[in-house]
Amino acid sequence: MPNRRKMGPGDWLTATAFLAMGLFLGLALANMVLLVGTASWPIIILIPLLFAGVLVFDSLLGRLFGRFFPSGVRPASHPAPKERRPLVLLLSLPAGLVIGVVGARFGLDDLLL
Repeated sequence: MPNRRKMGPGDWLTATAFLAMGLFLGLALANMVLLVGTASWPIIILIPLLFAGVLVFDSLLGRLFGRFFPSGVRPASHPAPKERRPLVLLLSLPAGLVIGVVGARFGLDDLLL
């Protein structure tokens, strides 16, 4: 993979943060799956819908502020092509999700949460 850039110190820090976020998201996902068997299963439907609503509201608000209060910095007409991200950085969030879901089955959620 010679066309990927090399990992820098900031990339390692970002990959570690993505791994930690994936771990906690995996734990939350495993516990949300456990809610299906309980009486509070509508929460599983409600939480992602509320999250999606907040994301839509945030993007609309960002576009509105971007239109009325432009930053004044315009992108270059032909920006230079960016190098591809390192593979470790790309796989850190999915690896954290897998570790979180598998760890929740072995009691990691009781230890961390």
